[in-house]
Amino acid sequence: VIALAIGEGAVRVFRPQFVAGPDPIRNPFWRHDPGLGWSHPPGVEGLFAREEFSHHVRINSSGWRDRERSPVKPPGHYRIAGLGDSFTWGHGVGDDEIYTRVMERMLPDAEVLNFGLSGSATDQQLLILRKHALAYHPDLVVVMVSRNDFAGNSQTMEGTYPKPRFIMEGDGSLTLTNVPVPDVSRWFRFHSRMRRRSGLLNLIESTFEGQAQTGPGGTREAQYSITC
Repeated sequence: VIALAIGEGAVRVFRPQFVAGPDPIRNPFWRHDPGLGWSHPPGVEGLFAREEFSHHVRINSSGWRDRERSPVKPPGHYRIAGLGDSFTWGHGVGDDEIYTRVMERMLPDAEVLNFGLSGSATDQQLLILRKHALAYHPDLVVVMVSRNDFAGNSQTMEGTYPKPRFIMEGDGSLTLTNVPVPDVSRWFRFHSRMRRRSGLLNLIESTFEGQAQTGPGGTREAQYSITC
């Protein structure tokens, strides 16, 4: 017990970056979703803060980080639907700095709708396209693909959140599995809270995770965990 207390104190003094931030499971901008794994509660608004940034976030009444949109496309407008992970959602930038908003300001008579879901892979983005984005009748769909999406497509967990997964059949068709997506287990809730409270535990587990994520030739592969 004394050794653990000394280790915890040393981490907090000499490696404060491992003293955790907010609990991802209790973050108000995300919730469990039986279809996608996680989603955004409609109408949530507040400050999204991390050690390296702090900015305002507003989720619209449909559950997306975007201004209010109508399923009915305005006459004469060209409508673009943006899909992607945290880069499309806007991790680290204010609402008006998200690239979909910048595109919209640059394109006269065009609407650029943001259907980004932080931490998602292209399998979840396909579900978002089918169940949500197509209802807004887009003329063009833009998908921002990250390298880690390909690994995410083969997993039923992302961080502490379970997710759906497609399995490719012999004839090339896709079968959706792990739906309804189960909620976060009690063990993961407990582990997440412990890791957020203990700098020592966070340092140890981050070290092992970093070793596991080292790619061929000793280079670190780009890894992005769910940003909630």
